[in-house]
Amino acid sequence: NTGEEPYKFQKCGKSFCRSANLIQHQKIHSGEVTLHYKCPKCGKRFRSSSNLLRHQWTHTGQKLYECPECGKSF
Repeated sequence: NTGEEPYKFQKCGKSFCRSANLIQHQKIHSGEVTLHYKCPKCGKRFRSSSNLLRHQWTHTGQKLYECPECGKSF
């Protein structure tokens, strides 16, 4: 992953590294995809409860995964 995000949605300015992610994002704006799950802390919405749960960890500062090789958490 180079960090490049060449696929930009002009309507909102959000950029993506994959064209498939841009297409999925466009469906949110068009109403084809409904975001049923809302974060109670920041209001960000998600398509699935698992995505919301993963997002909620960003508010706690806790790390979800630890590398078994080096012990680094992320």
